[in-house]
Amino acid sequence: MNSTPDEPRPSFPEEPGGDAAQEPVVPPEPVVPPEPVVPTEPWTAPAPPPGAAFPPPGAGATPPGALPPQGGYPPAQDHPRGVGYPPGPWTQQPPPRQGLSFGAKIGIGIGIGVLLHILAIGVVFAILASAEGAGGPLEILLPFIVIAVATVVLMFFAKTRPWATGVLIIVAAMWLVVVGPCVALLTGFGSF
Repeated sequence: MNSTPDEPRPSFPEEPGGDAAQEPVVPPEPVVPPEPVVPTEPWTAPAPPPGAAFPPPGAGATPPGALPPQGGYPPAQDHPRGVGYPPGPWTQQPPPRQGLSFGAKIGIGIGIGVLLHILAIGVVFAILASAEGAGGPLEILLPFIVIAVATVVLMFFAKTRPWATGVLIIVAAMWLVVVGPCVALLTGFGSF
């Protein structure tokens, strides 16, 4: 094994003819900007199409070839809604949102569902204590069935639907995690 490096190779092949074949470099011609267009007669804005939302007269219309007012944009007459103007006093602002959002109402419904099920568990323990442990499966399930049926009824009304959605989330969780296993344990995994 030899530790001396090989001879260096050229990274690209040499051109035939050597240095004599090089062409002279010619710089590009300078670019002259065109002269600005100056209208000879006063310009008037074309009439907007019916139903188009354009700003009031004199609120930023520019003649062709002229620069738009400082901070403005040229009118976009090709666009059906007349988009192209900056926000200003002529633009309609969206109305402020009133009340709670749908997600906030669902969150409140989840809290209501938790409170209802805590009360239902208390009712179940009261039923079991009063009957001295002789409560049947229907007596144990009755408070949870009432909550589920009432919540399903509330889903049919648009005003109560977000809250009912939150409560139904807790109803499903309680039936899977608490009610089903507890009823199975209390009834000895037997059939109803």
